[in-house]
Amino acid sequence: MYKLPLGLSVRVSKPLGFYNDKYNYQLNPDLKTKINRMEELGFDSIDIDFDAVYVPSDLYLFSDGLDYIKESKLKFNCAHMPINFPWCDLASPYETDRLGICDMFIKFIKYLERYGCRAVVFHPGGLTLGTNSVNESNLNEYLKYLEDSLNYISNNVNLCVCIENMSSQYFLSTSEQMVELLKNCPKVYTCVDVNHYYHEKAWDAIPKFKDRIGEVHISDYDFVKERHMLPKEGLNDWNKIIEALKNANFKYSFNYELSSVYNYSLESIKKNYDELFDEYNNKKY
Repeated sequence: MYKLPLGLSVRVSKPLGFYNDKYNYQLNPDLKTKINRMEELGFDSIDIDFDAVYVPSDLYLFSDGLDYIKESKLKFNCAHMPINFPWCDLASPYETDRLGICDMFIKFIKYLERYGCRAVVFHPGGLTLGTNSVNESNLNEYLKYLEDSLNYISNNVNLCVCIENMSSQYFLSTSEQMVELLKNCPKVYTCVDVNHYYHEKAWDAIPKFKDRIGEVHISDYDFVKERHMLPKEGLNDWNKIIEALKNANFKYSFNYELSSVYNYSLESIKKNYDELFDEYNNKKY
């Protein structure tokens, strides 16, 4: 019987918009209620997304939400770091900026450690010069920037540092690129997002990472565009994905990362999780 712990990614903040000369947020008003219901349904862990944070100092605005997790029975599995801003770009070509960004993240990660966080996930970055910064001609250059940043961060924190595979055309969009990065970053792990594979299938990529998978993002899609739908609503082969994770000795949370567009209930997620592992453990082939 193979059944991973059940987890879910949740946003800690609710953006309110720009006014009074700053970007404003509030703590996600549903967070405490959601944590309580997750406990009742038998969820094991929670991931917190900090992606909707617009300036570095705002990362520290949500201690009440982290306190809710610490006081609950849920494990704080992972924190997803901010993305898509120059101030969080680990592949920035500007060395002084990049070192400052790394130091900023090291400080924040040590803050998260106090709340029992197990791991953090980064996106590759490479957006400092615009969305088309990374291309075939400069890919290796940007990968070196990213590797330097990941090595610096992972050497200065205690928790698991993960880098996520991307669905973009060039940057960490293939398992071969990820395997090479992991070879050059011995303390870093990959976050396998099974919704991000366009050049191969997730179940073919996972075995290549062996024991270097530190986090998974679980959702489904149509192999055309990332959708973050509930598993079995798209085309992923879930028996093959679970088998690949088992063979890789993956032991952390089976963490659902779903789009808010679909408004899935916690009950439907728990039911889906039970069905996936029941079908896997009772498969006939």
